[in-house]
Amino acid sequence: MARPTVIYFDIRARAEPIRLILEEMAIDYEDHQITDSEWSELRTTTPFGWLPAYREGDLEIWQSHAIYRHLARIHDLYGTSEEERIRCDVVEEAFADLNTLIGRAPWRPDFQRTRQDFIESELSPVLDRLERFLRTNPRGESFWVGSSLTFVDLIALAHLDCTGSMFPEAMPGHPTLQEFCDGIAQLPRIAGYLRSDRRPQGIQYGPKGRIDARSLKGWVAA
Repeated sequence: MARPTVIYFDIRARAEPIRLILEEMAIDYEDHQITDSEWSELRTTTPFGWLPAYREGDLEIWQSHAIYRHLARIHDLYGTSEEERIRCDVVEEAFADLNTLIGRAPWRPDFQRTRQDFIESELSPVLDRLERFLRTNPRGESFWVGSSLTFVDLIALAHLDCTGSMFPEAMPGHPTLQEFCDGIAQLPRIAGYLRSDRRPQGIQYGPKGRIDARSLKGWVAA
């Protein structure tokens, strides 16, 4: 098996679930964090003008969720039945919506003035719905699907940690989400990665540049 390469910026964001899957599977990989000048050149070669990209030998995948699902299929992280795979897909899309919401929020005009309204009217209702859906797992609330780890648990950890780091005041009313994240963050390989210097300090990009975990009070393991 060729050593895979994750190509992204020096932030967590859309590439963090890929890193978490590879870390949990104990797969050695290269985390190629590109510079602005590299991106200017690379962007013209991408099919859709986006990153992350994933390379493994002759295999090249450009869309983030295609990468997640590929890794889930080959590493048996996609549930044990069609019903579970459908639930995985639902959870995956719900967290894609959350990631888009928090990623775009800082770019809104005069966001610091409207930040609290965003949290109360937009972000908190999304977190409420996610928490309610987690509670519908008949096998318990330790995982989003079934009774064992799937790739959407790692997506959820990545995006909830990002949300909690950027908007910590939105999280205290969601104890089930907190307990879920604490449990996944304690998996030995995940815990080792979260404490390591392999993990990018950048969370997202905002209008003033990189939003850095070191300037924020982390929620899970920033």
